[in-house]
Amino acid sequence: PRPALAQDPAGAITGTVTDRATGTPVTGASIRVLALATRATAGATTTNDVGRYRVGRLAPGTYAVVATRIGYELRRVDTVRVGAGETVTLDLSLVE
Repeated sequence: PRPALAQDPAGAITGTVTDRATGTPVTGASIRVLALATRATAGATTTNDVGRYRVGRLAPGTYAVVATRIGYELRRVDTVRVGAGETVTLDLSLVE
């Protein structure tokens, strides 16, 4: 028998950032993922031209996701749980 492939323990958080009033994508928003246990930055990225983002290579655990963009209020979501090999979708809306 062939050996079973080990599951990649790393997870990811993905989503879309939109303007709360208009629903249009927010491009160039800064996304930071913070490990709640250590308060360290676990990953960071910027939204693309359709407001999408993805932060991968996350160890299983609980994270805070912070979205910022000039002209908008900071948006923070705590207690985002990522399991082994799991991709969590977290869509965010920003207020001007």
